[in-house]
Amino acid sequence: MTGDAYEPTLGEVARSVNRVEREMQAGFAAIRREIAGLSFVPAPVYAADMLAYRDRVQRLEDDLEEERKERRETEKTAQQRSWQATWSVKLAAIGMPITLITSVVGALIVSGLK
Repeated sequence: MTGDAYEPTLGEVARSVNRVEREMQAGFAAIRREIAGLSFVPAPVYAADMLAYRDRVQRLEDDLEEERKERRETEKTAQQRSWQATWSVKLAAIGMPITLITSVVGALIVSGLK
């Protein structure tokens, strides 16, 4: 026997090649299905989204700072009005007896002159 007896025939080679080809096709199909299941975002889309998110956050922070400033001004105005109202009540409380006393004294003087 020579080495030729152990060499595969063309039919065997074709069947082996067909089997390898089917396995490769099945592997490629599995890879395609796996890739299709993944969700990739193109880099420019991701960059644009991130820029939009940063802009939105910056606008929110700016709005929040503006709201804080307005709240401080409102609190300052409320404190001033509270202080003014307190002093108005105190002055009215002091002024009322003075007005009554002045009216009584004035009435006594006017009645004494007649």
